[in-house]
Amino acid sequence: MQEDAHLPEGRKAQKEPPAPPGAPGRQFVVRVTYLLTTVELTCLFMQFSVLPYLAKNLGLDSVGFGYIQTLFGVLQLLGGPIFGR
Repeated sequence: MQEDAHLPEGRKAQKEPPAPPGAPGRQFVVRVTYLLTTVELTCLFMQFSVLPYLAKNLGLDSVGFGYIQTLFGVLQLLGGPIFGR
């Protein structure tokens, strides 16, 4: 016999333990995550839009600009695991 057979059908799927007092709710965590993602992507696209202008002012040609873009991608790849701990 199943141990939760006496519960209504809607209650069987809820196996999450109750949150301790003072802990942020799930909805709050989701909203903060969305906010941080929005800020991060906004800054990333601002950086992508300003970088060609800066490269042009520094006197770089298209190859130099490609090197800057490649360096940025490699640093993102290496820095993610380091700072994402």
